[in-house]
Amino acid sequence: MLDVLDSQCEIIGVIRIIKLIRNFQANENMAWDIFKKPDRVDWVPGVKHCIFDGEIRTLDFPGVGKIREKILCLDHDRKIIEYSCIETPGNLENHHAKIEIRGNPNNDSCTLVWTVIVSPKELEPFIEQSMLGCLGAINELLTAK
Repeated sequence: MLDVLDSQCEIIGVIRIIKLIRNFQANENMAWDIFKKPDRVDWVPGVKHCIFDGEIRTLDFPGVGKIREKILCLDHDRKIIEYSCIETPGNLENHHAKIEIRGNPNNDSCTLVWTVIVSPKELEPFIEQSMLGCLGAINELLTAK
């Protein structure tokens, strides 16, 4: 079972804010290695192919279609990636995500903080389950090292 330290969901009007916080027994640089190249998507279950043109990441989900995400921020010093879905096969109206890796100075572990703002609010359960699947894949990648 994946140990999510905190899971918060907040409704503001027609949007949902989902925030997941998860500790990993890996140092922050090992965790950041997973995110620092936007075309690395082995942590996203179901993606079979990804193209990154320097600004837009296109993910191919067989049976679902393509999702295009604009990379808004890739800060290697602060270990933050922010992205927004700009094209999806579904009825996604708004999507903004931020993943931040925080090191723990007391030991060789880190904390991942993942915040997603999404609308319509009815997509929140699907988005949160997808995020949890990704956290499981990230955990497998980090424990395999």
